[in-house]
Amino acid sequence: MIFIFKLSKILIREISFRIKRLEAGFQLGLKNFSIIKKINKVQVLRQNSLHRFFIQIGAGAGDLDERAGFKDGFSKIVKSVKLTEKDVIVLVEPNPLNINKLEKSWVGYQNVEIHEIAISEKSSAGKTLSFYFADNDAPHFQVASLSPHHVLNHYKDLLISDLKVIEVPTHDLESFLQTVTNGSPIVLLALDIEGLDAEIILDTNFSEFDISIISFEYVHLGDRAIQVADHLGKFGFRYIGLGVDHNGFDHLFFRKLSDSKI
Repeated sequence: MIFIFKLSKILIREISFRIKRLEAGFQLGLKNFSIIKKINKVQVLRQNSLHRFFIQIGAGAGDLDERAGFKDGFSKIVKSVKLTEKDVIVLVEPNPLNINKLEKSWVGYQNVEIHEIAISEKSSAGKTLSFYFADNDAPHFQVASLSPHHVLNHYKDLLISDLKVIEVPTHDLESFLQTVTNGSPIVLLALDIEGLDAEIILDTNFSEFDISIISFEYVHLGDRAIQVADHLGKFGFRYIGLGVDHNGFDHLFFRKLSDSKI
């Protein structure tokens, strides 16, 4: 594994240590166990809260996407922890072609909300924007995005004119989290915004939210990776390893409860 950005010396040492464990056979199952342990701890310490939220931005078809081998890291983690009547699962998926499967993937779970919207930067929030996907990416369009160039980066033989387009309503992450949680703690926030992860994270003031764990896809951060890490660091988050993505494409940032908004 190669990290293309420089971080603080402490973080570099921590990353190097974790890479060695990965290369020695530290598998995703153990990673999931570590995340679940942290989630369980947060749930216990937040047991007096009115609600506790698990939020996935870019939910796709959940764990019913055959092209992904019926795997979804967020679903696996959340379905592995002991949920209570206080826990709320919030799923954001802009593509209407995925909603039916997404609903089926969470049948039997209480307090599940599905929002058919896209998360955008604040400058575009509240507008209806074009959402692009390629027929080649069917049936669940894993790289569909508000950015046509993101889709074309995956399908280089296509032109913008070859892409399918639907119009979707948008919200920025900050206002969306405020609306759905109303200040209640977020145990896990998973972001997969297909090419816009850096923009959305850098556009968000996390100081007003009681978030314990953030997992987000790192493969498209490019030269903004250190900027993203520094931005999260300003709000008390620190990198602790791989995130929830079942392919190992996520970074995981954790904030101690003492650093969270109480």
